[in-house]
Amino acid sequence: MLFTAICIRIVVGACLCTAQIRAAPQAVIPLRRDALDLQTPATAALVLNTNDLKAGHLERRAPTEVVDDRTQEWRQQLEETPWIDLEGWKGFDQQFKHIYFYDLSKKVAKMKRLPEVGEDKLIFTLPADVRYSVESRSGKTYEGDQLVLKLVSMGARNGHWRFTHEAAALAQVGQLVEAGFIDLRRYGVIVMLKQKGKPLHKYPKMISASIPLESKIKVYFEVQDQACIQIYDWVAQYKMLSSDISPLNLLVELDEESVEFKFVHFVDLGPEGLVGVKYVPTIEEFIDWFIRRWNLLWDPYTQSPNFKLTVSNACSKLREEHS
Repeated sequence: MLFTAICIRIVVGACLCTAQIRAAPQAVIPLRRDALDLQTPATAALVLNTNDLKAGHLERRAPTEVVDDRTQEWRQQLEETPWIDLEGWKGFDQQFKHIYFYDLSKKVAKMKRLPEVGEDKLIFTLPADVRYSVESRSGKTYEGDQLVLKLVSMGARNGHWRFTHEAAALAQVGQLVEAGFIDLRRYGVIVMLKQKGKPLHKYPKMISASIPLESKIKVYFEVQDQACIQIYDWVAQYKMLSSDISPLNLLVELDEESVEFKFVHFVDLGPEGLVGVKYVPTIEEFIDWFIRRWNLLWDPYTQSPNFKLTVSNACSKLREEHS
């Protein structure tokens, strides 16, 4: 009987530890490169000269052999760059211990799918008339449609790791509102600020023959210029590199009448595309990587040599800032 009681206590204790969401920071989950389930980069045709493309994982719309080749290049670019640290983003440690997780079941009960996101993604928002009050240190209140809710299945491969790392990355760049769980902790919920804009190819004028090619090229290079500056700033400040810079992950603010560029916002800071750096690269080292990465992820969209990044036309504003 004594032995049975001890066993029961051990089992129950283990279950409680597994289910517990901390009132104090949890231990850091080690990053293992072989455990990553990398998303395949964008491979479908599109953007400035073709029809609309619904947001989603583009690899599902491309021939298998093309996906395989591009997946290999996607990984090689990260593995072969000496300043990239595939063991993970070291800033996770510091950010994670400041994040507390709450039961958000009641607060997100009225969530609805974000209309511009594919049905295959667990991305939601709240009705505009819902007031979302933050329980944590900020104590702010938001209108429901100012927020995006991302659900992460905790039973999926590396679910806990994906959930905590994306929450920490969003906290680092000021986009995290709150994090918690629903459905008896089966799903993690990341509540983040909704970013303005939409992917470049979602603007009708950017895929219309009525707009001069020169105007499209101008906007395109303004987008890459600002993306280049933002990514390098994060590398320099936080030692983290956002490498998944496909068109779907850059929301562009654009004046739809004048087709003038305003701003670009980054979304999807999941751990597959967010890696660490061993040291801050020189401007030239970074730009060399950025050109190769950008061309890999954007070439299938642009379908024109006019949009090809080269040493002579890429990241001009970053060069000016550091000249």
